[in-house]
Amino acid sequence: MIVPNKSYRLNPDRAIYINGVISDDLLTQLAPKILSLQHESRDPISVYIDSPGGSPASMESILRLLHVTDQDRSDSCDIVTAVTGRADSAAADLLSSGDYAIAFPSTKILHHGVRRVERNPLTFESTSQLSELMRFYKVVYAMQLAQKNGKPLLVSFCHCSTEI
Repeated sequence: MIVPNKSYRLNPDRAIYINGVISDDLLTQLAPKILSLQHESRDPISVYIDSPGGSPASMESILRLLHVTDQDRSDSCDIVTAVTGRADSAAADLLSSGDYAIAFPSTKILHHGVRRVERNPLTFESTSQLSELMRFYKVVYAMQLAQKNGKPLLVSFCHCSTEI
């Protein structure tokens, strides 16, 4: 039985909402709210997620912004992530990247292999490097999710989409 950590409680008053596709437009919309919450206090920030995913780069930017420290070098705010409807693709990665992750009953989480869009033509060397980078990030996200479970978790990878 998993015992909830009392330090990590969802707080709608200190929250951002990821609804819809994760994009640069969403990042632009959320940035002022995130910075305002961090300025108010260093208490945890809740991230409610109901998203089909979207841009991994935008998701990483949102995550980096959530983990920003202040000018006094205070610790970053803890992040409590919660899926309320669905968290697919980049949204699932965001969910597993929180300091404490919550899934409500009847929610859907879809993790799949890491993807990346390349602007330059692919070469043998660049595809080898890209393959290693993608494998690394796949393991990082899986381990983050396993650590939040609080129990040992066997992680296996396949080249198909898996719904959990």
